[in-house]
Amino acid sequence: MKNAAIVEKAYVSKGGTLLQYAAAISASLTMAGTATCIAWSTAAIPHLKSEKSKIPISDIQGSLIASLNYVGMIVGFTFSPFLMDRLGRKYSLLLVGLSQVAGWTLINLSKSVHGLYIARIISGISDFSFIVAMIYAGEIADKKIRGTLSSIQILSFSLGIFYMITIGAFLPYETMNKLGFIIPSIFFLTILFMPESPYFYLIQGRDEEAMKTLMKLRNTNNKEDVKLDLERMKKAVLESQENKKSSFRELYSVRGTRRSLIALMCLKITKQLSGITAIVVYGQEILNKSEFYLGSEYSIVILTAGKVIAGLIATSLIDILGRKSILLFSALGTSVALIAVGVFFFLKMYLGIDVSSITWLPFAGLMTHVITFSIGLAHVPAVFVGEVFSIKVKVLAAAIALTAEAFVGFIVILGFAPMSKIVGIYGTFWFFAIMCILGPIVSNCIVPETKGKYLEDIQAILNIKKKKKSNETVSKPLLV
Repeated sequence: MKNAAIVEKAYVSKGGTLLQYAAAISASLTMAGTATCIAWSTAAIPHLKSEKSKIPISDIQGSLIASLNYVGMIVGFTFSPFLMDRLGRKYSLLLVGLSQVAGWTLINLSKSVHGLYIARIISGISDFSFIVAMIYAGEIADKKIRGTLSSIQILSFSLGIFYMITIGAFLPYETMNKLGFIIPSIFFLTILFMPESPYFYLIQGRDEEAMKTLMKLRNTNNKEDVKLDLERMKKAVLESQENKKSSFRELYSVRGTRRSLIALMCLKITKQLSGITAIVVYGQEILNKSEFYLGSEYSIVILTAGKVIAGLIATSLIDILGRKSILLFSALGTSVALIAVGVFFFLKMYLGIDVSSITWLPFAGLMTHVITFSIGLAHVPAVFVGEVFSIKVKVLAAAIALTAEAFVGFIVILGFAPMSKIVGIYGTFWFFAIMCILGPIVSNCIVPETKGKYLEDIQAILNIKKKKKSNETVSKPLLV
């Protein structure tokens, strides 16, 4: 018990407690489960197209199987604001787990491609874990570890992709489908013991429960230890509730919220236009075209392993270096990697040059893309969701941005093959490279650094307006 107390004290000194970490990790399992649902098509489509398939599919049907998951996403994101503000964060997470279980059940029972279509849409609904898990992690965390706990969600997403890609590469199709139940099962066994967000209790007017939950999260029996934080949270909630403007109107009429939404939309759309989803879904086909000596099924496993390692790096650095520097590094590295891959295919397919000595370049480029993307472009937008919006519009803003991301993702997956035929696969990669740079530049110009700041302080900075004095202009907020 003494050792446990010492460990707990060490966590508290860093700004968090074991319960905060446990709750964030439990919520992150929904992200891992979502990732397995998305990555399933990467492993399943090659099998379904093979001669051994019991459900033979065409190329068009394969594209639909891969992209219909995003239709489910849009459904989930649409209803997430209603669910989170009425059922709470914890019970919304439970609904995410249920949709994953329903999706895997249908996949295991399907005897036709139409059954797989329905399964993909239902499992795609679980993607509103991107909203619930991120907001839940941001609301239970101390400000010093908020970025870390939010990054754990994205790291779990990478782990889920690695898990599904790996078992899909080395195990039979039927076995892979059965193993899809593992992550949701572990989630259900853990989330039942985790607390609800204190912010949700305050929204519901259940102040005493909010106090008790905050005391548990801070590992204290003294109400005075959390009194100031609770008052700060309650003030933010009351200000939100007293504002008579509708949530939709606030999104475009309040300066800080408007800026935040524009920045978040840029980053979310950039995530899809970076080509990361197309690379995960069509990675084996891309690597086959490069004629790299390593088998494509092994290469794609290595790529997803790199994504996990990069996620670990991002989780460690995001609360040290800050969001802006990591985001710009990620955008630049990802863009350069995509340009290199495009150059390889331009030389090979357009100019007809012998590239047998550099068949390793596409693999190296895609590995660099996955790593640099995971360090910044994957993590920073997810952290922003829980940081740059007021309590009143946080869920709605996230739902709008993620719906836009899902729509763009659907177009990217469905249009990757046709676009590659029209402008060449090299032209497609160069288009992705340009998009990687534009979104982060716009976002960094309008959103301040959020590292180490209270959620309420971030809102205050975002809403500061330029005021002219008699002889000078008030300086902009200093960016850390």
